[in-house]
Amino acid sequence: NKDRFLELERDKEVLKSTIDDLRKRMDIMQTKAEGKNKRVQDKVNRHMKTRKKSAMERFLETDWSDKDSFVGLGTAGDVPVFLHAEGRIFNEHWTKLTTEKIVKK
Repeated sequence: NKDRFLELERDKEVLKSTIDDLRKRMDIMQTKAEGKNKRVQDKVNRHMKTRKKSAMERFLETDWSDKDSFVGLGTAGDVPVFLHAEGRIFNEHWTKLTTEKIVKK
């Protein structure tokens, strides 16, 4: 019984050591993965900052609530049909509901 108990204690220590080693390896792998993810995200962020935004993206990012007019985006393929316009467009400050109704037409 005593020998069996000592054997079980050794096995317990070996398992505990193995588990600790696996946890350390997992931590290292997770740290590497987080570093890689950060590098990828940094690369994406750099690309997004340096690439030229389309007219549509610039249009959508603009706060139109305080502007009385804007320049039409033209009739290019990347411009939605309901926004096709050229030249100066006067902002009539429509409500959201009115805008939705016109866009649906």
